[in-house]
Amino acid sequence: MEKSGREPYFLMCERRWVFHVLIVVAGIFGAYTYLLRGNVFCNAQTGNVVLMGLALGSGEWGEAVYYLIPIFAYLMGAFLSELAPNPVKRRLPIRWDTLLIAIEMLVSLALGFVPLSAPVQISQVAINFIASMQYNTFRQAEGIPMATTFATNHIRQIGVGLAKAVRHLRTGDRSHRTKLLQHFEMLL
Repeated sequence: MEKSGREPYFLMCERRWVFHVLIVVAGIFGAYTYLLRGNVFCNAQTGNVVLMGLALGSGEWGEAVYYLIPIFAYLMGAFLSELAPNPVKRRLPIRWDTLLIAIEMLVSLALGFVPLSAPVQISQVAINFIASMQYNTFRQAEGIPMATTFATNHIRQIGVGLAKAVRHLRTGDRSHRTKLLQHFEMLL
């Protein structure tokens, strides 16, 4: 609670339920690209960087260059999501985060019409791009930094929260519990 006794105010885009929905969507994107579009996860780029490094180490230059495509799509998503909010706010009667949700819905709908026979890169690059914009736009849920497109941060934060719980067993300090429980909730 705030000092005035009122509940803190959070924008709709910062509400936990919005993050829950975004995490589910990201999970669906991950399952979609892994199961149906090339056995890769497009929500983050660590795997592509590792695979590019392996290709470079093996002298497979063409394959290494191939990994620049999803990495570049992800980079461009972050780039656009950093530049877009202010012009959107000045020119449109809608917030950037709301517009991004609409874009994600349209991309998801469009991907539903891409035949399985189409090159997997079409779906992968589209998801690389929108996952990056989502990750960069939705940064905190009710005041707690959160990731919506991959679970690694939540797993790390749970580990940190559990360490704080052990560290503060004797002091009775429970200030870390809210953050710990929210990361656990997001991971579930």
